[in-house]
Amino acid sequence: MNFYNEAIKLIGKKDVDIISFDFFDTLMYRSVEDPKDIFYILGERLISKGYISSHISPQRFKLLREAAEVQARSKAKNGEIKILDIYKELSFINKNTKLSSIVREEMDVESKNLNPLHSTLGLMLAAKKIGKKIIVISDTYFSSGDLYDFLPKKYASLIDKIYASSELGVGKGSGSFPYVLDDMNVKAENVIHFGDNYVADVEIPSKLGLGCLLLPNGTTELAQIRGREFELFVRRNPNLPVGPMCYLSTQEIKAAHFMNISNTWGYQSYGLYVLGPIFSNYCNWVVQKINGATYDAVLSVMREGFLLEKIVSTISPKLKGLNKVYLSRKILFKSSIGKISLSDIKFAFVNPMASNISASADLINLSVNELQAALGLKK
Repeated sequence: MNFYNEAIKLIGKKDVDIISFDFFDTLMYRSVEDPKDIFYILGERLISKGYISSHISPQRFKLLREAAEVQARSKAKNGEIKILDIYKELSFINKNTKLSSIVREEMDVESKNLNPLHSTLGLMLAAKKIGKKIIVISDTYFSSGDLYDFLPKKYASLIDKIYASSELGVGKGSGSFPYVLDDMNVKAENVIHFGDNYVADVEIPSKLGLGCLLLPNGTTELAQIRGREFELFVRRNPNLPVGPMCYLSTQEIKAAHFMNISNTWGYQSYGLYVLGPIFSNYCNWVVQKINGATYDAVLSVMREGFLLEKIVSTISPKLKGLNKVYLSRKILFKSSIGKISLSDIKFAFVNPMASNISASADLINLSVNELQAALGLKK
């Protein structure tokens, strides 16, 4: 099934007047492993600005921020809250810091980590071109104005109205769809809703008579990748912060599912599901290191650096001093040896780059006598 073609067919129906979209993971996605990882990034910023107690680590802030949201929702009717309600639950914010300042910081962090999912935004554009009304329905503590601000301007201007549960006081599971139908003065059968959550975006609205289509976004595959990455990187390296991991690959996997190209196995799928997360994670680490350092140039060593340079330049288009450098394998091998070991010497000895013992010794900056002694060839 090609979901994009199916979506276009639904949008083109003559009896459909309104096209409705979910927001997060449908129109926009966060470039972090898990949406809650945004709080880790926010914690780092708040600490650096002195907005919260210095003894609170970013990871600790993340956990407390999550707990505060749960607490705020438990006190609210239908569990729907505004973002300010969350921060009223936190006691470690410095007394001279206004809660509104914290909220602005979270808004800014969200904005910088939200990316457009062009496939579904393209559906919005297609619907508008044939005269359909566009609405957005989101279960969120952000306001409708916030959601408008998060969107690229050319797409935000296409939307007739945004409904945020924080303003309605009800969510998709507690009455937002009936409210929207009444507010738009439209019958359920004249509305098509797109979203990525089966219960909230398909099961609930379809019972009311809305036409619905679940937009697959690779959630299962992403979960598997996260699990593998956690085992490979985090569990084996406990000092690493738990934060962004799947960056560029997230969008590619979602796009692959939406355009129904995920069934095209082979090199493409291997790149999307395996190499993408590894390379993008590494290149994001490189960009983070560069951003916090003083440097004259960033050198991408050819030939393997050809792909890495492209990823780095995509992540940080304004990065200055990114250049290619071509080095011989001999030089690269020598630079890779931090401490000479017997295994290093034996590898160099049988390395096809070295034609004889003398060349092998020179390769790792040893004399012939030292090499022979290391290999046990000379007493």
